[in-house]
Amino acid sequence: MTGQTWRHYVDYEGRTVELAGGETTVGRSRTCALSLKDVTVSRHHATLHFEDGRAAVTDHGSSNGTFVNGKRIEGRVEIENGDRVMVGETVLVIRLVPPAPVPGATVRIEADALFCPACNLPAPRGAEACPACGGPVERLLPAGPPAAAPPPPPFEAPPPLPLSDTVPPVPSAPLAAPAAPPPPPPAFAPGPAAPPPPPAFAPGPAVPPAPPPRPEPPPPPSGEVLSSIREIELAPPPPPPRARVETRPVSPAGFWIRVAASLLDGLLVMLVSMLFSALYWLTRSPVFPILGMVLSIAAGLAIVFVGWAFFGTSPGKKLLGLAIVAEGVPPGGGIGALKAFVRWIGCMLSGFLFGIGFLLVAFRGDKRGLHDLLAGTAVVRRS
Repeated sequence: MTGQTWRHYVDYEGRTVELAGGETTVGRSRTCALSLKDVTVSRHHATLHFEDGRAAVTDHGSSNGTFVNGKRIEGRVEIENGDRVMVGETVLVIRLVPPAPVPGATVRIEADALFCPACNLPAPRGAEACPACGGPVERLLPAGPPAAAPPPPPFEAPPPLPLSDTVPPVPSAPLAAPAAPPPPPPAFAPGPAAPPPPPAFAPGPAVPPAPPPRPEPPPPPSGEVLSSIREIELAPPPPPPRARVETRPVSPAGFWIRVAASLLDGLLVMLVSMLFSALYWLTRSPVFPILGMVLSIAAGLAIVFVGWAFFGTSPGKKLLGLAIVAEGVPPGGGIGALKAFVRWIGCMLSGFLFGIGFLLVAFRGDKRGLHDLLAGTAVVRRS
């Protein structure tokens, strides 16, 4: 990985994983590039896409869905730096790190960008304290415009040096005695040498050097510099603490174990009817057959509207370690009265169709029958 390419990170469960560009599959299967040990995640839940600083996520129709910043998505959706992608109960925080700046290049940083040095998170514009830890925030650059360098003084050429245009006079020779002829005077007596001509250009006074540039502020603890205020504005606040839910590995329940669970539920209803039948033969009272029929029907409805709706299971399924889960409903609870009623209607339809709706469990890969498909539910087996 060179300093001239984008780097992609995913933070989850206290860990940080760097992902290469291209596609990264996310799921519970070991064949996924990002394998998660979360029972609420499908085997092939979603795919992350990274290319040149852009990112996207594609949901593969998982039962528990894929959420981006709390909103459920379908198909492919573009995501940005700091977005939180929730698959099952696992939250993936996407971080896109731009290439390292070239030495000597100009890095664009907004003057009012804020950053929390304590928790290494950007702060929203205008914030006085970090929304994550409550600590003070600092500016990435000093407040106010940078001081401008003083202008150089105007250039003033020095006055030209004076030139000597005349030759000093030559002293006359002394006259000799009249008797002796004077010696011939010299034709020319040179005076002192003229000074050399000044240079064509005389530089003015030296211009003082410009003051050194202001030192850049120290980088944040992680060494990462935010290159745009847009990343700070889009950085969401940290999620509130969530209650810890105990999860265990699950897998779709097969056909025969579901048949066994249904037989156990039917045996429970039959025991209620047999009890009142025995009371009838002992007392010969006509009240017990009617009471036994009413309580048997009530027991069957209680399995549907109490066991399914509020506990997500039934006595038979509970004994065999099975549970009913619903799409869009957190695991560990019931599926709700509406889904329980729709599932019960689906069971009635499967009975009217000579059990074909129940046989779908044996031949489908996700082990879901007609009643599961109508209600958006699935029966899983806890390991």
